[in-house]
Amino acid sequence: MKTILVPTDFSDVSRNASRYAVNLAKSLNYKVLLFHVYNLPVLTAGDFSTTEMIDISELEKGYTERLNEEATFLRKGSDITIECKTMSGFAVDEIAVIEEKEKPDLIVMGLSSTGTISDFMFGSITTDVVKNTQTPVIIVPEASQYKEIKKIVFTSDLKMECEMCMHAPLKDLIESFNSNISILNVVKEQADKIGKDDGVSGRRIEKYFENKEHMYHFLENNDIIAGISEFIVNQNIDMITMIPQKHNLIERLFKESNTKKMAFHVDIPLLTLPAIPC
Repeated sequence: MKTILVPTDFSDVSRNASRYAVNLAKSLNYKVLLFHVYNLPVLTAGDFSTTEMIDISELEKGYTERLNEEATFLRKGSDITIECKTMSGFAVDEIAVIEEKEKPDLIVMGLSSTGTISDFMFGSITTDVVKNTQTPVIIVPEASQYKEIKKIVFTSDLKMECEMCMHAPLKDLIESFNSNISILNVVKEQADKIGKDDGVSGRRIEKYFENKEHMYHFLENNDIIAGISEFIVNQNIDMITMIPQKHNLIERLFKESNTKKMAFHVDIPLLTLPAIPC
């Protein structure tokens, strides 16, 4: 059974993402791996004179119990498989460790622009995971609610550097929901647009969506985020997908924080797909 890895810090933002992941898992017949990373308390020299040494096993037991309670809440009497794992350390590092060990097919995480310090930190962890993972990630904005994914927009500069095969989660989404795919190219002027008949990149895009019904759309806008947002609102899009490639879009997304801006201002999930050649 395919697996969705769901890191959680028990905040409202991560719980909303966990609920989204569980509902998606039900639709796709995936299982869920709920994962929590906790930090070991740091005792100063003064603490040792007044405080007993911390029982690490009891600390882990406490977090495990809390995670199991969270799984029970998320399961709500359904027969969905939810496994739980806890680990001590730094969140981004340990998520990479569990990813390497468990080989999940998809990671689902939340993102918030406002709220508690915990929400802000979890959002930062989410963007760090996206930049370093080789697994597709769904970023769930704090106001996003689960619904069937009927309309998907795939956006990029459409300049694929190599031939890539579609990741299984995107295939499963399209097939499970019979989704319509819109391939969106936001350009400064029409002369910049790239379509299916435009050289190597166009052919690679066509191969990527081979046997999947799709349409091309072009918008003129100097601000890529504004252009995407406009399209999403006008077309009632349910999910954004993109391949943030190493040498171009990835810099624009993360150096300029565009992905975070998009997730903050658009209340629909964003699926990032690592650029892995076939």
